Amino acid sequence: METQNDVLVGVLAAMQNPPGIEDFAGAIPPDEALIQIVSAAYGELADALEDGPLAGSLERILKGWTDVLHRTIEGLEKQADRAELDMKEAAAAQDYSEVMSVELERKTDRLRALQNAVEAVSVMRDAGASTYEARCATLWRPMHGSRPSSKIITSAMIDARDLSRSRKILAAEGRVIEGAKIALFGDRNDSDYTKVATVLDKVKNKHGRMALLLTGQKTGADACAMSWAKANGVDVVIYKLEGHASDRYFRRNERMLSEAPKGVLVFSEKSAFTRHAVETARKMGLPVKRCGLAS
Repeated sequence: METQNDVLVGVLAAMQNPPGIEDFAGAIPPDEALIQIVSAAYGELADALEDGPLAGSLERILKGWTDVLHRTIEGLEKQADRAELDMKEAAAAQDYSEVMSVELERKTDRLRALQNAVEAVSVMRDAGASTYEARCATLWRPMHGSRPSSKIITSAMIDARDLSRSRKILAAEGRVIEGAKIALFGDRNDSDYTKVATVLDKVKNKHGRMALLLTGQKTGADACAMSWAKANGVDVVIYKLEGHASDRYFRRNERMLSEAPKGVLVFSEKSAFTRHAVETARKMGLPVKRCGLAS
């Protein structure tokens, strides 16, 4: 009988197989199913080991699984970068023949499939990190790459290349960010616009002019905040992930928080990276408000 562990191994193997990625990516299960698969697989393993002779190794094993998911994302993102270059080269070489058009379409489909796979494994990695932390009562960190510094981050520590694209656009337009900077962290499933808007309305009433610092997710709390900001004439600064280092999610948190925002709004702590943001903000002495949007 196939276990959830078998399913997890099969999903990962298919996602890491370049020749078949296009066929597989079209059949990626929805986020809810992926979360259930990973949570159940971790649970099965933990239940089997926690009362036996391997109980002392359970934390290391579950962390290792989460590290594998994390490294899988890195590998897929590198493939996606190469696929994007291939697609651009094919587009530049177009002679409008059927052969070249088919080739461009094939390379475009491969890039799209790889991007979908990255999103799916990210969901799995976050689910794994959450289950690991619940079982082992310790915060997950990637095996490779530097751990986030426990020291206070200052703006002088930020390299110029790490500035977000949105900041550069604002500067090019001769605009500056005015008012209170408010950092917002949430989950892609925090989709209750009314609740997000209610919180942001209160913040705006308190501070008047304000600017939102966001991670730029296209769904969830970030998307709701973007819609609210547009409707209320509030500037938004988007902090994109930079590079392929395993700690890039943590570095993004630190870049956002190094702006010394007046407040940090947290709509969910399901993600290990959101929990890291909360931990970092507290170490920096920044006020954190838990908005309790998601259970």
